[in-house]
Amino acid sequence: MGTDEPTTTQKLARFAFHIGKRDRALGALVVVLSVLAIFGRATGLPDVFIFVISGAALAILAYGIGVATDELGSTAGPRISGVLNATFGNIAELVIAGFALKAGLLEIVRASIAGSVLGNTLLVLGLCMFVGGWRHGVQTFSRVAASMNGTLLLLAATGLIAPALLLTTGVQINDNKEQHLSLIHI
Repeated sequence: MGTDEPTTTQKLARFAFHIGKRDRALGALVVVLSVLAIFGRATGLPDVFIFVISGAALAILAYGIGVATDELGSTAGPRISGVLNATFGNIAELVIAGFALKAGLLEIVRASIAGSVLGNTLLVLGLCMFVGGWRHGVQTFSRVAASMNGTLLLLAATGLIAPALLLTTGVQINDNKEQHLSLIHI
């Protein structure tokens, strides 16, 4: 009678209960790798070994997030799918940047952001254009969407380049003004 709760005769969407053997195996592997990294750190294993184990667990989690957003996007439509991919596509980088900021590793966060922007804009876009041209020959694009994306890319590049230009030109800013301009106070 107008309630949002499912009754016993209604069925939920198929993907709501679908967890395959591969998904369970990958989830178990993430848990095993995470526990192994924690115990490895506690027992004094080499840092490189712990880094590789943690990186493998993080890569599997990123893959799982990508699959989940694709599954949700396939049922929700292309606009919602784009928002989900933009939101959750870089969640691993955001988590790492958060921990790095908390540890005071500002240069690592800056390099990670620059690498993410370059990787997403140049590598992914270039591969999409190359493979699309190879497969279909001639591609067509919406002028409005291309113009909007170009403007957003220019805005992002300006936001990354402006602070670097300020630092490299030798303009002196005392610490109080720099802290005031910064969004994140460490």
